[in-house]
Amino acid sequence: MGSKVTVASVLDLVTRGVNLSESESGYMMEEIMTGRATSAQIAGLLVALKMKGESVEEIVGMAGIMRSHSVKLSRPIPDCFDTCGTGGDGAR
Repeated sequence: MGSKVTVASVLDLVTRGVNLSESESGYMMEEIMTGRATSAQIAGLLVALKMKGESVEEIVGMAGIMRSHSVKLSRPIPDCFDTCGTGGDGAR
């Protein structure tokens, strides 16, 4: 993308069915994760991605930004995390 990346330019591309680059999709996820994207912009992106189908570059770009915003957990036992709940939700 030759010009400055903006939310509007990213939404324009994806609504026209153009696959986003890793940097374009990362930019959009950064806008989402920092609260700068509006609910309407987020909804527009998600609907357009669903209709177009997500590309590898889009997933990689967005996942990288989500990881950079994630909370790093300490592990008292190396390589061990409890990923199960207590069962209190009643699911079987």
